[in-house]
Amino acid sequence: MNLDQKHELAALSALQALNAPEANLVRELTEARDPEFQAALESLSGVTRALNTRLAPTPPPEGLLDRILAALPAQENGPTPTAKPLPGLEATAAQPFRFLGKTEGAWLPSKFPGVRVRPMSINASQGYAVVMVELAPGTEFPEHQHHGPEDLYMLTGTLRVEGRELSAGDFHHAEPGSHHSRLFSEHGCTALMVLPARDFAPELA
Repeated sequence: MNLDQKHELAALSALQALNAPEANLVRELTEARDPEFQAALESLSGVTRALNTRLAPTPPPEGLLDRILAALPAQENGPTPTAKPLPGLEATAAQPFRFLGKTEGAWLPSKFPGVRVRPMSINASQGYAVVMVELAPGTEFPEHQHHGPEDLYMLTGTLRVEGRELSAGDFHHAEPGSHHSRLFSEHGCTALMVLPARDFAPELA
């Protein structure tokens, strides 16, 4: 097992998104006290704690999900897949805990070729969204401006950002008002992002 695979297993373990075979591999690595796997898992602890702190249960405004999905244009080469209800948008005071299993939710197309997103949680009142982003091999993401802070944690693959190549286990932060040059993924990648809600769904601004 190479280092990238260990980083991916550590990320899936931290997100509680392991299937049965992956859980067995994690158990074997843990019992063997694999130093690379333990280091990757430890590096994730701060990120997951921060996400848990920021994801305070807040009932979303009525109709928010419909507005978000309406803002995501369909791909030119095919129809938009039917999205399942997003548990991250359905928490209430009576049911404050939110879960999204590995096979739940839906990957949605974006307006950028080769890019799709999986919404995990939207908090309109606090102005941020948590999403997984996937870039297909050879995908270029155009330059853009940040309205607020943006955090990115690499799960798989590689992504070139501001002249630096990020891989599984790497973290990147962008300050409000900063400007990203084009991003490029030669081999494809997936990442977990925390970003301003209006950057994900402009009508929330």
